[in-house]
Amino acid sequence: MNLYELAFTCYIYDSFTTFNKTYKYFLKAVENKIDLLNQEHRKELILWLNKWGCRQFSIEFHKVASHELLGWYNKGYTDLIPQDKKLWELTESEFEGVSRAYDELTKRKASYKYRKGKELTITVGATGASKILFALRPDVAVPWDEAIRKGLEAFG
Repeated sequence: MNLYELAFTCYIYDSFTTFNKTYKYFLKAVENKIDLLNQEHRKELILWLNKWGCRQFSIEFHKVASHELLGWYNKGYTDLIPQDKKLWELTESEFEGVSRAYDELTKRKASYKYRKGKELTITVGATGASKILFALRPDVAVPWDEAIRKGLEAFG
């Protein structure tokens, strides 16, 4: 596949799905600059994640997820992710910082589930973390999901 074929395929894919529309709506809602200190921005982020297939953010526990995102942000993890670089420009040290921010985010609570009378904590997980980092730093993070990760394992 050459670059033209990839670009054309992406264009066609975009016309058949709502992913880009929901992302554009999210960007408009946060005025193209997400601020995790802003409760409304966290709300828009979580709603967008739901639209992008992140079911771990159960609607009844959006406040829990919002609080967890704020806690993660307040610990300075976004400072580990350069704002002025592209993914391929990262130094090894910066890449390790992104990895650390990602790892910590995967462990945050997204919601709870009740099974057989027991409360289970549902975490942000790998897919949620990749999409949140993409929302924060689209030039650095890629919004992976389980299908993409499994597909890439074949190369790996």
